[in-house]
Amino acid sequence: MKNDRQNRLRQLLMTEKKVKGIDLARRLGVSIATVRRDLTELAREGLIRRKYGTAELVTSRESNIPAWEGRSIACFAEKRQLARRTAELIPEHCTVFLDGGTTVYEVARCLTGRKDLTIITCALRVAELLGMQDDLQVYCIGGRVKPDLLATTGMLATEGLDMFPQIDISVFSTDAFSVERGLMEYSMEVTLLKRNILQKTDRLFAVLDHRKFNASASASTCGCERVDTLITDAVIPEEGKRLLTEKGVTLETVLISDEKNK
Repeated sequence: MKNDRQNRLRQLLMTEKKVKGIDLARRLGVSIATVRRDLTELAREGLIRRKYGTAELVTSRESNIPAWEGRSIACFAEKRQLARRTAELIPEHCTVFLDGGTTVYEVARCLTGRKDLTIITCALRVAELLGMQDDLQVYCIGGRVKPDLLATTGMLATEGLDMFPQIDISVFSTDAFSVERGLMEYSMEVTLLKRNILQKTDRLFAVLDHRKFNASASASTCGCERVDTLITDAVIPEEGKRLLTEKGVTLETVLISDEKNK
């Protein structure tokens, strides 16, 4: 019941962006005290802001993150080589979800020419790139398009996932990562969509360059224990490696060559 109520609460916030606590209690059919406890949890996760009896959605725009085009050229050589290794780990004959991050777009580029993969994505750029490949089945889930990502989010995107009972591998990038907190995003909408994707996913590949390590973002997607394989160029201290191993994470460290950004 609690999970159902909190999911409904998140949906209301994604739709309306700002809602009074007393209205939430009425619409959810619970006490104002229950709503306050739920909102406290969401605020602790960094998904909402509470102010004067209202709850307001925290958006990625408020975090002043660079535009997608700017992020795509940052550490491009690293991203390209991480993407190659990630693509090598994806077997034939499986269903793969690709998110809207710039590193995962490079993974998509490495999948051109592959056969017998089913690709699910929220990223319009990925859908355009791989949708022209004759030997791939590509599905782009619907929803509201985030202009900063050109990726879909929201309730319609979540509902679109209902068409897919199982996802063999999901490939996620992330805004920030730490061994203690796992994968983090600036956007509540992106976070909630990824949480729904994880409910259907057998194996999670997290691919991130060294800049994401020990950074911080407002919303938590999942802890490290949910990550099956971490692909990175970061130099991780032995203690961090030990903790990741204890959490069941397979670490793929890519040594970046000196190839030019081209």
